[in-house]
Amino acid sequence: MANSLKLLKEVYSYFAQNYKRIRLNLAGGEPLLVKDLNFIIKSAKSIGFDVSIITNFSNSDKILESVNFLTMIGISVDSLKEDTIKKIGRFDKKILNREYFYEKIKLIKSLNPNIQIKINTVVNRFNYNEFLGDFIEKINPNKWKILQAFPFKKTVFCEDWQYERFKKLHIKVNVNKFFESSEDMRESYIMVDPFGRFYQNSNLEYQYSESILKVGAKKAFSQVTFMKDKFYKRCQK
Repeated sequence: MANSLKLLKEVYSYFAQNYKRIRLNLAGGEPLLVKDLNFIIKSAKSIGFDVSIITNFSNSDKILESVNFLTMIGISVDSLKEDTIKKIGRFDKKILNREYFYEKIKLIKSLNPNIQIKINTVVNRFNYNEFLGDFIEKINPNKWKILQAFPFKKTVFCEDWQYERFKKLHIKVNVNKFFESSEDMRESYIMVDPFGRFYQNSNLEYQYSESILKVGAKKAFSQVTFMKDKFYKRCQK
């Protein structure tokens, strides 16, 4: 816990020199499996971060005690079909259905009426032809982000035409939508891995910095490629 707190303080101190508001987005894997998650959320908030989380929501009750420290919760929903979810692999021991999402989101909002709800959908070769519009409109999230599965080491998980097909199916869905292709995402996120290193998805390979705690955030951040124009554009969405 001491190292986690030190890391959070170092990262915040570096970026606070140039930004008035800094959001720490806890993502995975699955962050709800992290033992000290609530400590991390509360500590980050006390340091000065706006804190958000991206989760598959399968263990949503774990964050109930810290939900008031969150500004946003992003929920990953790629499909509502059991066979498709199994093919994608986005499940643990249970398949989450519509009613589960409706019920848990309602509970989260009752505990923190100011929290923003975002739905993340990663379009891939298994779900590109599935319509989610009625489900999304019923949830009525603050934001629906539709992402193209990122190709990794020459394995293409979603062809451009498949991504365009999904976009066309949902273009009339009446919610706040944002689209990010795999090219939009490349080198546009500032990411820190579980070992306390900055890392980046560059040219279909990951590049890593030295440990932030070892060399400091400034030096570590200089060791990864980062396209500021993409980052600024995405943050305005």
